[in-house]
Amino acid sequence: MIDFRSYLSEDITESAIVESVADSAIVQKVNTILFTELEKPFLSPQAGFELVRKILFMYGVDMPALFDIDPDGDEVVLDVSVYGEAAVGTLLYVLYSLSDEGYYEFYAELTDEAGIEELIKSGTEEETEEN
Repeated sequence: MIDFRSYLSEDITESAIVESVADSAIVQKVNTILFTELEKPFLSPQAGFELVRKILFMYGVDMPALFDIDPDGDEVVLDVSVYGEAAVGTLLYVLYSLSDEGYYEFYAELTDEAGIEELIKSGTEEETEEN
């Protein structure tokens, strides 16, 4: 197992920043990586956000490390175009929550405004079905 400091400083193995995140094929590739890497549980919300930051950095999006992170979970939408020119018109949707076992579960996706509306709408429909 790798400690957190080593994880943050390990080299990125993929060729970095050669394509635009605004390209739909690249967005799909990034979303696949996000989905795969975020399947595991996290001990803190910061650890999940750090992994998202690391993945996006491989594609030219340099998000800041500091956010007001709610320890109970949250739904966040960030305009990633302010963090890199390669991401013009791209939004990052992050949903994270604290599970009953005490771990954090994450879901993140790059999309556009219409995609954000669909994600929020589907989340609202799921909440309605549960009640």
